[in-house]
Amino acid sequence: MRVSSIVVVDIQGYLRLFLQYPSQTFSKELRMKVLPLSDIHLDFYFLNANKRQFKRYCESVLHINEPNIDVITVAGDLGHYNADNKAFLIYLAETYEAEILFTYGNHCLYFTSPKQLTKYKGQSMDRIRDMKGWAANQKHIHFLDGTYIDIQGKRFGGMCNWYDGSYYQLGPILANYNWKKSFNDYYYIYKNGERYVNFLDIRDELDADAKNTSPCRR
Repeated sequence: MRVSSIVVVDIQGYLRLFLQYPSQTFSKELRMKVLPLSDIHLDFYFLNANKRQFKRYCESVLHINEPNIDVITVAGDLGHYNADNKAFLIYLAETYEAEILFTYGNHCLYFTSPKQLTKYKGQSMDRIRDMKGWAANQKHIHFLDGTYIDIQGKRFGGMCNWYDGSYYQLGPILANYNWKKSFNDYYYIYKNGERYVNFLDIRDELDADAKNTSPCRR
């Protein structure tokens, strides 16, 4: 269902690569080294992690052993806790001396504890706005949400699009029924302290919060 992505095009707008899976680095076509990551899910491994844990995680779980990486992309689902997400992105930027580009997925909207629900006043989208505001003050970490950034003559764009268009084409009644019965999102994504009753409301709010349409079409 989740199709958040980060893409890279040349400045003339020719689509080169969808960077969505942590399979390999891309360097031949781009003449730069780009490491794509996705669905990190830090919460599966630790809470309030330190640099030693991040180092072991990067080496043993993500298998990042590449030298001289220019750009690292993270296409959604960092984790359930913004504090860990921020610490991890800082670790990547400092350790690999790379530009870090990230967007968000459905898990980046989750409240998995009453403390989180209180901290963000029951607004899942405030988790995203918190990450956006934080990234805006970082030198080498960039949040992409319908936006793009140019690096070494290449244009990188990213956006959240974790809902699948074919899913809500089922119609509101069936889509909502399946969503409530099949996905954890119903239980962990909130607005005004309550769960979303209508799945399509999340789609509309995500679209409204993004600044632009897909950067790939620029």
